Amino acid sequence: MDTPAKILVVDDELGIRDMLSYELASHNYRVVTAVNGADALEKIRKEKFQLVISDIKMPRMDGMEMLEAIKKIDPDVEVIMSTGFGTIETAVSAMKKGAYDFIQKPFNLDEILALIEKALEKNELKVILGVYETSKAVLSSIKLDELLPVMAKISVQTLRADDASIMLAEPGGCFRVAATAGLSAATAEQRNVYLALGERVAGKVALNMEPVIINGPLEKDARFGGITGLRAIRSSIVYPLIMEGKVLGVLNINRVTQEEPFTAADLRHATIFCSHISQAINNASLFRELEDRIREIQAMQSQLVQSEKMAAIGQLSAGIAHEINNPLGGIMG
Repeated sequence: MDTPAKILVVDDELGIRDMLSYELASHNYRVVTAVNGADALEKIRKEKFQLVISDIKMPRMDGMEMLEAIKKIDPDVEVIMSTGFGTIETAVSAMKKGAYDFIQKPFNLDEILALIEKALEKNELKVILGVYETSKAVLSSIKLDELLPVMAKISVQTLRADDASIMLAEPGGCFRVAATAGLSAATAEQRNVYLALGERVAGKVALNMEPVIINGPLEKDARFGGITGLRAIRSSIVYPLIMEGKVLGVLNINRVTQEEPFTAADLRHATIFCSHISQAINNASLFRELEDRIREIQAMQSQLVQSEKMAAIGQLSAGIAHEINNPLGGIMG
């Protein structure tokens, strides 16, 4: 089941906060409240929200000022502004500052629920498009030793993770760590081992060819009974890299310090990365095969040229000998 979207409700009126919290929670949204703009910004710096619903008229910091600050902290979050004293000019100003939409108080519940759904759809599409364009842009490199560390770093940044590693399948059927991002040198060295198919989490994911989200201690996850975590990780995505039915590797993405668990939406975003990484690995493999074939052809051509040279030298030698023998035959004849 997908994790519900997290919505921040910002209003200085307790009644509005309580009403929206109750109604949105009853529609399976996760709701956090803030009493003013400053309180909201503090929460946004600490947590990830998909949507903010905020009043405009508030003490200390009004909604418009807060809107500009929110967009600097998290440009991807959608913001719906509300007020009981709205004008067309106010609505236009809010939209220019980056608000998704503007709604008039008192709220019509059906109207605001429909607006929330559309705003969240836009948020999801925007994130997916950003992931797609970012990962696609780095695929111009055909060299895996250059490409994989970049992809690992992008996965950490885009999925708001602490670290990531990419494992590649070896000819013998094992998997080795080929690139990391966010890991300390000591931790990266500990992970620089070979895993057999079916061994530990990455090996099991490769064997089953299905991605997993692990939230909480690994030891408590029934899917991986008996496996002890090598370090404390709050949440992980482990995703097999597959091309044409063949497992090429595994992407491991971890949140160590963040309390927010990975969601099904994060898994969908990881799907985009993994499809591009798989394609890049496959392309690099084909490119290496092509290079090997070109070298073989060049070696054969070199041998052929050498053989032709030797044959030509032999023919020349025979011709010279013939020319020498003819006069000698006449002299000695």
